[in-house]
Amino acid sequence: SLIWPMLEARAEILQKFRWFLGNGVSRKKGFEIYWALLLLQSLYKFYVHFSYIAAQGPSQETMNLFWEMIWQQNVRVIVMLTNLIEGIGFHSSKCSQYWPDLVGNTRRFHDISVQLYDCQDAPDYLVRKFDVSRNEITRSIVHVQCTSWPDRCAPKNVRYCEKAT
Repeated sequence: SLIWPMLEARAEILQKFRWFLGNGVSRKKGFEIYWALLLLQSLYKFYVHFSYIAAQGPSQETMNLFWEMIWQQNVRVIVMLTNLIEGIGFHSSKCSQYWPDLVGNTRRFHDISVQLYDCQDAPDYLVRKFDVSRNEITRSIVHVQCTSWPDRCAPKNVRYCEKAT
């Protein structure tokens, strides 16, 4: 698997590149380094585009922090692999509801507003669409909830999740 440098590391690479050019590295070698850095940067952007965050569903106490993370990381798709309440023979709360109840409703999480503007129901999943706003900036987020994912194990077939996303 490939590991790409974080922004701090890329800044360090660029700083080293500038040092090479300023300390007698030939122009030809400098251009080789330059093109390698450009390739690395473009590959980094490509792979970051497909990155994800794995997180436990928020509780009442952590909902503000959950939405803060979603906003800071510019998340555009949330995939939820649980129901709010699950259990065989007993019912256990798995996750607090961190979105509005009805289409058109809005909930506030500190300084972040989440409005549910669409909800589509399928046999094994729900697709919700949110407008998430903060400081007069609004982003659209798709929320896919896989409702038939079994409690405490993995499903035999995940084709329905592929359709949802």
